[in-house]
Amino acid sequence: MSGLFLKDLLLMGKRRQSLLVFLGIMAVMGFSMGGVFLIGYGTMLFGIFAVGSLSYDDFDNCMPFLLTLPVTRRQYVLGKFLFSASGVALGWVMSIIVSTIVSIIKSEEILILNSALVVITLLPVFIAIISIWIPIEIKFGIEKSRTVMAVAVGCVFLLGLLANKVLPYSPASAIDAINAAPTVLVIGIIIAVCLVILTVTYTITCRILENREY
Repeated sequence: MSGLFLKDLLLMGKRRQSLLVFLGIMAVMGFSMGGVFLIGYGTMLFGIFAVGSLSYDDFDNCMPFLLTLPVTRRQYVLGKFLFSASGVALGWVMSIIVSTIVSIIKSEEILILNSALVVITLLPVFIAIISIWIPIEIKFGIEKSRTVMAVAVGCVFLLGLLANKVLPYSPASAIDAINAAPTVLVIGIIIAVCLVILTVTYTITCRILENREY
């Protein structure tokens, strides 16, 4: 499994120019927008970049060869989850660094100091989101997975609007309740939910790959 992780790392290294472009975009966005949006955007950007390693494995009928190596399909899935999570973590750290540098240059309050709860929870949340993307891309392929993700996001948005009209509590009151709750409790609940999502998506991905014929 470590060999597959190293393979993905070396392949991503060949796209270092794209990484530099991402950092440049983040720097520009830091001066124009900044804040939580910058960290969220940068974290998700690096996560998508890491998940892109799946496209290399599908290219030129590469998967049948990879599965002949001394690695099980579950180990392959675990490696993809670890590599994608590492990409998200790298993007999160880089985004915080860029945001901090921009805040210092602009003589503004550092975001990590006044919005620590939001910044910390972005990491597990985006790891969970990327973990949902992996089984979709393995199941439907690169092109179809984008359509499926777009439809899924649209459904979540519609459910949110429906819940806003049906439920007796408004989103504003929910946000107030979260702000009033202890920070450690909120972070713990978010991490627990994300761990459940990771477990479910990992299990689903393993079943998809085990049932897939090459």
